[in-house]
Amino acid sequence: MSPRHPLLITSIHLQSPPLCLCRSSVFTCAATAAVTTMSLSSSTSISSISSIWNGSHTGKLGMIHLQVQLSLPNNKQQRTIICSATANRSASVIEQGTILSDSGLSRIGSLSQVSGVLGCQWGDEGKGKLVDILAEHFDIVARCQGGANAGHTIYNAEGKKFALHLVPSGILNEETICVIGNGVVVHLPGFFKEIDSLESNGVSCQGRILVSDRAHLLFDFHQIVDGLREAELAKSFIGTTRRGIGPCYSSKVIRNGIRVSDLRHMDTFPQKLDLLLSDAASRFRDFNYGPDMLREEVERYKRFAERLEPFIADTVHYMNDAIGQKQKILVEGGQATMLDIDFGTYPFVTSSSPSAGGICTGLGIAPKVVGDLIGVVKSYTTRVGSGPFPTEILGKGGDLLRFAGQEFGTTTGRPRRCGWLDIVALKYCCQINGFSSLNLTKLDVLSDLPEIQLGISYKQIDGTPIQSFPSDLRVLEQIKASGGANAGHTIYNAEGKKFALHLVPSGILNEETICVIGNGVVVHLPGFFKEIDSLESNGVSCQGRILVSDRAHLLFDFHQIVDGLREAELAKSFIGTTRRGIGPCYSSKVIRNGIRVSDLRHMDTFPQKLDLLLSDAASRFRDFNYGPDMLREEVERYKRFAERLEPFIADTVHYMNDAIGQKQKILVEGGQATMLDIDFGTYPFVTSSSPSAGGICTGLGIAPKVVGDLIGVVKSYTTRVGSGPFPTEILGKGGDLLRFAGQEFGTTTGRPRRCGWLDIVALKYCCQINGFSSLNLTKLDVLSDLPEIQLGISYKQIDGTPIQSFPSDLRVLEQIKASVEYETMPGWLSDISSIRNYSELPKAARNYVERIGELTGVPIHYIGVGPGRDALIYK
Repeated sequence: MSPRHPLLITSIHLQSPPLCLCRSSVFTCAATAAVTTMSLSSSTSISSISSIWNGSHTGKLGMIHLQVQLSLPNNKQQRTIICSATANRSASVIEQGTILSDSGLSRIGSLSQVSGVLGCQWGDEGKGKLVDILAEHFDIVARCQGGANAGHTIYNAEGKKFALHLVPSGILNEETICVIGNGVVVHLPGFFKEIDSLESNGVSCQGRILVSDRAHLLFDFHQIVDGLREAELAKSFIGTTRRGIGPCYSSKVIRNGIRVSDLRHMDTFPQKLDLLLSDAASRFRDFNYGPDMLREEVERYKRFAERLEPFIADTVHYMNDAIGQKQKILVEGGQATMLDIDFGTYPFVTSSSPSAGGICTGLGIAPKVVGDLIGVVKSYTTRVGSGPFPTEILGKGGDLLRFAGQEFGTTTGRPRRCGWLDIVALKYCCQINGFSSLNLTKLDVLSDLPEIQLGISYKQIDGTPIQSFPSDLRVLEQIKASGGANAGHTIYNAEGKKFALHLVPSGILNEETICVIGNGVVVHLPGFFKEIDSLESNGVSCQGRILVSDRAHLLFDFHQIVDGLREAELAKSFIGTTRRGIGPCYSSKVIRNGIRVSDLRHMDTFPQKLDLLLSDAASRFRDFNYGPDMLREEVERYKRFAERLEPFIADTVHYMNDAIGQKQKILVEGGQATMLDIDFGTYPFVTSSSPSAGGICTGLGIAPKVVGDLIGVVKSYTTRVGSGPFPTEILGKGGDLLRFAGQEFGTTTGRPRRCGWLDIVALKYCCQINGFSSLNLTKLDVLSDLPEIQLGISYKQIDGTPIQSFPSDLRVLEQIKASVEYETMPGWLSDISSIRNYSELPKAARNYVERIGELTGVPIHYIGVGPGRDALIYK
């Protein structure tokens, strides 16, 4: 598509006719981004801007409204116009410095029960101001991702400025409860500094701020490590805020992180902190760690623990309970979509998921409850630090925008780079998040410019149009669902041939199906090709039927070695990892030195990136022997892999959203399970990814609003592999009976699975987080020889006190095994493996199925009665 002719607009009025935008498929782009120029003078309507989105760019994704927010000349207040297709030109002033059109006022009141405000660029768009305005219409304002690297500046009615980094911007509205969710990493010294600043200025915080007991603690040493790592990179530095976010998320996915709930157990806290500090000292020679540091930090955190206790809450339970009570919830995004760990300009990104999927993974709520999402975008584009910036204005033009808009980072104070509004990136953000409306900020900053440009398309250097926002950093520089091979699925073809798959989706046996491996998956190429060879040798065609995301991260053999070395270090405190390298690979990803599939297309820089990874491992583990020969051999090996993988590589974010637009039906196959989720599982005995429903969005790049029916798969009893609490476990002969009857040995590891009764408490918790529309109860036939079957229906504390929700605290989980309340049901003592009609099941079997549905509140539509593909009853 060729660049459009310049569009002339003669003026913008505050009370002009409404602006409507049409969200279409992502624009094509140019070697220096193609732009549309607008001349501003003194007398026409803002509605003319809409032609940039309409006209030849009209698409099939529907209309979205635009909200316009403008800075006052003194840059201390904000004015907002909210426009819609039927807006009246008149405006109503609802608070100092804020103007809302009449229809805008009614739209705020009609925002959905769970709404969100997310950034559309590289941060600093003005999200906090909009949240501050909207907060009085909501009962709860919640933060779900990031940490003190995301700064929001807001003002009270007297014009007093507050720079917030952790506390949600809704705090100025005294009727609002503010929640800091499980996805946030919390730096307690900074948190208490914000509390003190707010309370010294008359803002009450006690009883109004809840901090998730599942949130991870960010320590001062994480910030030191962040700086040391950045210094190591020299000229290749990422441009981190040095607030410790990456190292803290790395601790989390490596599963030696410390959570807020750990502050309640000061007897084990020193041991956990010593492990973290020793880990840092082993990796960085310039990090000086000794007994005095540990002793001082422990004493400091004892004081913090006492002060934090009134703020600590099970926010997953609180949020879902609030949803059940019809309370209105506003989610405040941190950072922005173009800094998302998966969808941003990697590695120049943050270490979390500030796109829409992060709302679900960061708060423990189901995609189906997420409603209106407002994207906040400046009238021009800015970013802090390094990274590609296609529409950047260099020299005096950039300086003019910078000083007119006071573009200096809230968190770092660094000058922001400035450029024209990048429509390509903006439409990409709209696609991933599914925005219902946009908030356009700082329109007044452009007031002194005779011409304004919009970057509307990209092209390769050779002029070839680019169909979507590129994941490939090299391409951008030239322009100017989750898990890995630790999740095994066993399936059978029509002839009964068994296939054990770890990376290839199970739909591969259906020859009409396209199989997609999304950006959230970590891909071990030797294992991937082994699966391909096995499938094709058994007559299953794979060519042209499997797409591997160019944004997916590569899992190398050394990640598996490091996984084993780390587990060996833990000795008796080991986690029980599969040693498939999943944790170390995700750690590389969030530290932002990971290697993505797209990097295989640039073998000139691949050796340097791999050397950085291998050197990092060698610095940390003395038993990891690394030298030039290993690097040379791995590079040659991956050159061959790159050539073989090329036909499979695709921009799966674009592919999936395009398929949704074409009304194709998509089935997402989860890896691992909710109780192994990095946030919601029994941490640290979990996987390193997000296999709950929110991971669908973060792992594929699709909006929560497009996620429909979710089927939860649950065995008729409970199993787990490896260490970790298991409240309903059956020890001894009873467990052995289930293990051998159900052939409970891990697909990936071959390890015997621990077995127990079906845990209804855990199952209801999973149903709540994911929002299942139905359940698939599997392996009902395994229970056929049991005269009695038990269901674990509730937990109690040792003193008999009922526990209202699934505990996040590992200590509590370990103590309740003897306090599980069971309901006993009669068995059916007959073979049911040949039954295919629900009504033909024995009455006792039907009663068991119905009781599970009653206790969970979710219907059971599918019942597995054997290993074959046809051994399924539809209810």
